[in-house]
Amino acid sequence: MQKCAPSTSVARCAGPCALVGWAVLALVLPGGCASLPPGRQAVDRVDVVGASAVAESDVKEKISTASSPRFLGLWQGLVFDYELFDPYVLERDLQRVERLYRARGYYEAHARAGRVERRANDHVAVTIVVDEGIPVRVREVRLDGLTAVPIDDAAAALAAVRGRLRYGEPFDEDDFVAAEAGIRAALTDRGYAFAQVSGEATVDLPAHVADARFAIAAGQLARLGPITITGLGDLPEAPVRRALDLSEGELYSSSKLESARHAALALGVFGTVEIQPDLRNPASPVVPLTVSVVPTKLRAVKLGFGVELDSIRTDVHLDAGWEDRNFLGGMRRLSFDLKPGVVLWPTRLPKPEKPTRVLPENKARGELRQPGLIEPRTAGILRGEFNIYPVLFREQTNPDEIQGYREVKGGAGFDRTLGSLYASLFYNYQISFPFSYFGDLQTASKVVLSYVELTTTLDFRDDVIRPHKGLLLGNVFQLAGLGGNVRGSLFAKDFKVQPEARGYIPISRTVTFALRSTIGLLFPQNYTPASRPPGAGAEAETERLGDVQLVYFRGFFSGGPNSNRGYAYRGVGPRGPVDFFIPAYAAAQVAANCSANPTLPDCQFPLGGISLWEASAEVRFPILGGLGGVTFCDASDVSDRREVRLSHPHLSCGGGLHYGTPVGPLRFDFGYQIPGAQAPPGSEPAENGAPYAVSIGIGEAF
Repeated sequence: MQKCAPSTSVARCAGPCALVGWAVLALVLPGGCASLPPGRQAVDRVDVVGASAVAESDVKEKISTASSPRFLGLWQGLVFDYELFDPYVLERDLQRVERLYRARGYYEAHARAGRVERRANDHVAVTIVVDEGIPVRVREVRLDGLTAVPIDDAAAALAAVRGRLRYGEPFDEDDFVAAEAGIRAALTDRGYAFAQVSGEATVDLPAHVADARFAIAAGQLARLGPITITGLGDLPEAPVRRALDLSEGELYSSSKLESARHAALALGVFGTVEIQPDLRNPASPVVPLTVSVVPTKLRAVKLGFGVELDSIRTDVHLDAGWEDRNFLGGMRRLSFDLKPGVVLWPTRLPKPEKPTRVLPENKARGELRQPGLIEPRTAGILRGEFNIYPVLFREQTNPDEIQGYREVKGGAGFDRTLGSLYASLFYNYQISFPFSYFGDLQTASKVVLSYVELTTTLDFRDDVIRPHKGLLLGNVFQLAGLGGNVRGSLFAKDFKVQPEARGYIPISRTVTFALRSTIGLLFPQNYTPASRPPGAGAEAETERLGDVQLVYFRGFFSGGPNSNRGYAYRGVGPRGPVDFFIPAYAAAQVAANCSANPTLPDCQFPLGGISLWEASAEVRFPILGGLGGVTFCDASDVSDRREVRLSHPHLSCGGGLHYGTPVGPLRFDFGYQIPGAQAPPGSEPAENGAPYAVSIGIGEAF
């Protein structure tokens, strides 16, 4: 029996929303309709009533009876198979719910199927009713055997228990097991390599109390013995030992062994690293270590191509690279990346035209990484770049007014990982030479930037490429004024700061709710925001154009595949005239024309700003195999003043398809600007282009 039918929600959806909805249906309907086996019933929904001590989502995760998934949150039986109702499976699920409650301290909990509602077309709704009962609470926690260790070590073991088992709280079996492991970890971190911990819990059901006892045998303090490294093959041993930073004779520490394992993996030449302590002889005060490594390929070549199409540009490019992870020995990493391409102008969305001009562009980047510089876990890095690219904006109409930059960048610095914390400190130097693809260059001059950048990241995500839960906190701080066009006094340098937070919340085992927010502030000293009107007089106008260039490189922009996805790249923020990017006009004529009609194409160059805020929320869900989907909403604003204008949300919402690859998902996102949720009327120039954007990229948006 086939039950696949489009929702009336699509019929009510107008404009681009309807087009996207019907396009998705046209793609998936031919082979994506699920069927119900004869005599079987589909589960429409599952509700849990009476669950307060345990979250309803936790209960649903433990049972097999589940609601039938809805494609894009709208349609059952489309792409996904139905979840079938089975009364015997439901009976076992009730037992699973009771076991879950007992593990949380509710030993008298009972679960029953309160209602199985029969619906039309062989569908049912299931309601599970939970009677939680009186919880068993912690009455006493004893740690026997700590008198044999110093008071500081005993305090660490007590702290491992105190955070998990508390007097008067419900007795949780998972917390009991975690407390036992925590005591063991606290002792092995402090040199007690042979520590033994045995936990026992006694539950008094009539009194609804539980007593926990941990028998501890710390043993003697141990130190590291000989360290043997196996599996290196032709690789040198000295860089590995330096990265491990373990010395024979130092006090044993399980956490330091784990840190050493991560440091060896960070060298980038090993697929796996295992550190195995020899704990067979508890009477020995020495623990030998065996470090087993499995090398990966030391050299790699990549070659591919790509196409970019949005409302600003269309380009076709090659993507080539070469990497040596043991350059000249010592596990130095040398890499080169080259991305030559051409921009086909004026081909772009929403109405692609036949290209009339071809604009060459190129990105070239090299990096040398030296591990163990200064100290074992700090790497030294040299970087260099040479780029050629056009500066395009959506309203551009004259092919003789296309200019670009030839750019040379260099940088030197250090980076270090310490647990969940990553930090890098770099000095960067950049020279950008403006040029004209066609015609003569007007008043633009080269831009020289010199700045120090500190980047920090605290990463508590469960997975770097496909995060499902966790938190990431980051910050970028830049201090300019060390030469170049940007200058400041000794105590008033030009500086820029941008903190960011990302959160990932599991809705179910396969569905993730992701959040991102960031705010950026720029404090210029010898230049002003670029959105001020054209100057009166040649000297004032020359100064203004110099400021425009500085803000273009130092300021904030928003919009694009990793920002606000309803807008083109740099599509959110102040816009205005820049005569060196539109050389057909003289400064006075630009001022006159744009004052009379600020919506003219030549008055819509993205200028950037000195303050930024962005916020995004999206739901990620699987569809079929490696294909997944997202629904998202992005909001952002860029201002030429230091302010956070929440009244200018520039809200865009949409959806996309993601296909998993080893380096992250290949994604296709469509974002639409929500009417009435952009900016107060008259506060900024009206958008002349399409109110949507299409983004194609590799990796999640955040």
